Amino acid sequence: MTVQNLVRTSRDGDQFHYLWAARQCLKLIQPNTDLVAISIEGSAINETDGNTTSGEELIDVAEYCGDINSAKATGIIYSQLKHSTVQIHKVWTPSELKHTIEGFYHKYKNIKKTSDNVASKIRFQFISNRPMHAAFELVKNQISNGEPVTDQANLNKWLEFTGEKTPSDIQEFCQIFEFKCNESYFTEQKIALHQELRSYLPDIDC
Repeated sequence: MTVQNLVRTSRDGDQFHYLWAARQCLKLIQPNTDLVAISIEGSAINETDGNTTSGEELIDVAEYCGDINSAKATGIIYSQLKHSTVQIHKVWTPSELKHTIEGFYHKYKNIKKTSDNVASKIRFQFISNRPMHAAFELVKNQISNGEPVTDQANLNKWLEFTGEKTPSDIQEFCQIFEFKCNESYFTEQKIALHQELRSYLPDIDC
């Protein structure tokens, strides 16, 4: 890939991040919303501990419902965004997701130390315009539902990435972690943002 193409794909990825985040920010002005704050490029300052291994570096957007203080919030969604310009049909492989799962699981474990109701208010999202590895996601769903897992290879990857020994050890984490792939391309995000903005702006008579 040429330098010019590398720059283009990087800019496309930035645009995807900005546009997706902007669309979430519109929720702040919706009537009767319980969303009170959105943090970009990391969680709210009251959460960070300065530890780059805590999963903070993975969080592109954090949405807070009820209160920006994580201890008082009624809901928090942590999202990592990944956009591809040239590999939009390439399926994510488990090895490509290792860093994400490791980091989010570390964040989850840290929250568990200070909160007993993690499952009721915390969500982790991996958002991309590339498709997800179906078998790997199926194993996550089976763990989440407490179902038998027959795909030992992908189960081993989940246990390896989280550092745990049994599916039951990661059941709650799998319940609050979601893959949202096949997200719209950045140009489609731009169109959607413009359409959503129109509902908040007065009509102009020409």
